Amino acid sequence: MEKRIIIRGVLVGALGGVLAFLFARIFAEPVIQRAIDYESGRDDAKDALAKAMGMPMEGGGPDLFSRTVQANIGIGFGILLFGAAMGAIFAVVYC
Repeated sequence: MEKRIIIRGVLVGALGGVLAFLFARIFAEPVIQRAIDYESGRDDAKDALAKAMGMPMEGGGPDLFSRTVQANIGIGFGILLFGAAMGAIFAVVYC
C-alpha cells in the first residue's frame, strides 16, 4: 500500500517537474539569456578599454557546458529530478 502511494508521489512530482520545465523554458530562459548577453557585452567593453590603455586583459576560461546544454538538458533534468524527489518526500510524509 505504502509503495503504491510513494510511486504515485514520484510520478506526480515528475509531472510537476515537466510542467515547471515548460514554464522555465518559456518564461525564465529568455530573461536569463538577456542577462548573459548584457554581461558578455560589458566584458567586451572592459576588454576593449584594457587593450586601449595597454593593460593586460582578463581571460575567461572556456565553458564546461555550452549554453544550449544548460538551457535544455541541464534545466530539464534538474527540475524533473527535483520534482520527483519532492513528490517522493511528500508521499513518505503522507504515509
